[in-house]
Parts: sequence; C-alpha cells; structure tokens
Amino acid sequence: MSRTRSASDTAANAAANTAANTAANTAANTAANTAAAPQLLVGVDVGGTKIAGGVVDPRTGTVRHRVTVPTDLRRGSDAVLLTTVALIRQLADAVADEGCPLGGVGVGVPELVSPAGDITSDHLLAWRGDELSAAIAADGRPAARTDLPVRIESDVRAAALAEARFGAGREHDVFVYVTIGTGISFSLVQHGVPYAGARGNALLLLAPGAKPTGPDVVGRPGASDQPPLLETVAAGPALVERFRVAGGQVAGGEVAGGEVAGGQVVGSQVAGGRVERDARMVLNAAAAGDPVAVTVVRDAGDALGDAIALLVNALDPEAVVVGGGLGLAGGAYLAGAVDRARRMIWAPETRALPIVPAGLGVHAGVVGAALAADAEHGR
Repeated sequence: MSRTRSASDTAANAAANTAANTAANTAANTAANTAAAPQLLVGVDVGGTKIAGGVVDPRTGTVRHRVTVPTDLRRGSDAVLLTTVALIRQLADAVADEGCPLGGVGVGVPELVSPAGDITSDHLLAWRGDELSAAIAADGRPAARTDLPVRIESDVRAAALAEARFGAGREHDVFVYVTIGTGISFSLVQHGVPYAGARGNALLLLAPGAKPTGPDVVGRPGASDQPPLLETVAAGPALVERFRVAGGQVAGGEVAGGEVAGGQVVGSQVAGGRVERDARMVLNAAAAGDPVAVTVVRDAGDALGDAIALLVNALDPEAVVVGGGLGLAGGAYLAGAVDRARRMIWAPETRALPIVPAGLGVHAGVVGAALAADAEHGR
C-alpha cells in the first residue's frame, strides 16, 4: 500500500513539475517575444497635393501599410485636419492588429514649425500652434497612452532626417536637402541632424527679382515689397500656371488653371494629384520641343539653380540631395537647374559637388516624420 501511494505521489509531483515548467517556459517565451517585437512608428507627410502615411520600423526605415489620399486644399483646413487624423487612426489600428507596440506618431507639414513643434505659419493650412497635435490627442486613438510621443515637424526637415539616416545623405556629414513639388524648401543637415534655426524658420527659399505666378503671390506675410517665395516661380503649380497663361496646350487639351489661396495656386489640386499630373505634362511638352513649355521649364530651372547655388555658396555642403515629386522627375527641368547651379557656384573646387536624387524617393517624408517622433531621434 505504501509503495503504491509513493508511486502515486511521485507521478503527481512529476506532473505538477512538468505543468509548472511548461507554464514558466510559456511565460518566458511570451515575454521574450514581446520584448523582441519591434516598436513601430506612424509617419504622415501632409503635402499640398496629397497626404501620405505609413507604419515605419525605425531600425530599418522600412515602410508598410502605406496609405495615400488627396489633400484637396479647396475643402479647407478643418477638413484636411479631419482627414489627417483619420489616416493616423487607420495606421495606428494597423499597428495594433500586428500586435506590435506603437512608439509614436510624427507628422510633417508644409508650414513653419518651431523647435518646440508648434506650427507658426498658415501658408497652405491654417493649423496654428498645437492645433494639429491637440486634434490627434483628442481623437483617443492612438493617444490612449498619454505618454505616446506625437511630434509635428516641418515636412522638409522630416524628409532630410530620413535621408540622413537611410537615404542619400548617409555618407555625408554636411549636406543640403532640397525638396521640389507643390512647394520648394530646404534643410541643412549636420551630422545627421537637420538644422531648424532659432525659430524653426531655416527652410525658406526666395526668388529676388522674379515675378511670381498669380495676383499678389508673394512671401508671407504678403507685403508688396517682399520678394516672392521660390515656389511661386519654380514649383509644380507655378509651371502649370505659367504654361497656361502663356497659352500652352498639351495633348488632350489645355492644362488646368488655378486660383491663388494662401500664396499658392490651388485650384487644380484635386483628387488624383491633378496639379502634379499637369506639371509632368508641362515637362513632357518641353521634352517634346513645345516652345512655350521649353521657355517655362528653362526659366523655372534657372531660378531653382540660382537658389541651389546660393545655398552651396553660403553653406559649403559636401553634397546636395534633391527630393520631392518634381525634384525626382528628372528631365530638362532638373538638368537645367543643376547646370545653372554649377555655373553660379563661385568656388571652382566646389562646382563638382554631388547633386543627387533622394535615396528614399517620395517616401522620405513619411519615414522622416516617423523618425521625428522616435524618442531616440526626435527632439
């Protein structure tokens, strides 16, 4: 009888130990898997033509769950704000569905942004101060965690940060990033960090002596004695408007016109990126030899080249990295700008500096916005 009880006790103890070990191993594996799960970031790039977003792994710069929706500025700033918040919610839900921790949300905007993350201009979007970050927090998701970083950054500095970390700027300690699309702006990057300036305004490019496109399209705050922003002369909407005003036509009819709002031609910024499409049509017309398009593209390229040369002469970077939809389009526009810049660079040993396309292409803004929210890389 005692032997039977002893054997029974031994079996029971063995079973209990096995169960305990299994539970412990399961808990350890779960903890290990949780610790190994990458902390993902949501990055959103708000542009004049479209809003792009994605889930970014800050270790590699990989973007997944990419989403792009039209900005359509004609709807007004409040509507664009709601669209932006809804896109962030969609991406945060995608992170939750993966079972990965969300490390932060970053948004790049086409406005002046202070070092503290407050929007200080309303050139395209009337999102002053912390209105955008407050709207993200008020949404409840992803801000259920009160400690979740939400970073608002200038779109050009966000893209420059991404290029410094994962793109064409990785090999350079000092480079200038120039983005050309609906607008044109720049960022100086030193040792991987975009320079914001004392107030966050170190990104503006002007075109002294140039006549801007449209009525009263000048640099903020709009005084008549201020030179125009370079984008009103050489960005995508300016190409379209100058071509249209000069009577230019492309296959399929006349390019769309536009109205001026906040210093920008916005009438043709509709679903599908109409202004971006029309700008490429102008570039294609120039490539085909259309005399009006050739003149428009040449003049815009010269203005951009002068600005690049000004940056190089003043800042002496190792390289210039060019991004944005129009900047990556290539062709006579960019080639003319690069040629003009090299002729306008004063120091002979500097004229051959690399002027290269963004390594991350059009995804630099999304990746950089996410990195700006990363506790390790954000400010």
